[in-house]
Amino acid sequence: MHKEWTDCKELMERTANTLTDDTLRLLFVSVQQNNIDLCASHAVRRCVEIQMETWSSAQASKLGQLHGTASGHG
Repeated sequence: MHKEWTDCKELMERTANTLTDDTLRLLFVSVQQNNIDLCASHAVRRCVEIQMETWSSAQASKLGQLHGTASGHG
């Protein structure tokens, strides 16, 4: 469970099936859904950050090349 390539699907399913109180079961499922939403939101945010960093680095590199070319002619 603590390893990156493992998941808790079976544990979550057994826990949900073990809970006898409907309200408690709904709360458990809701919390798990929120965890999934939070993970997905974080993953999307991180991908955007990486893309922005990559784009910024590429733009800085292009500007450096343009600046180097322009100063070479001057």
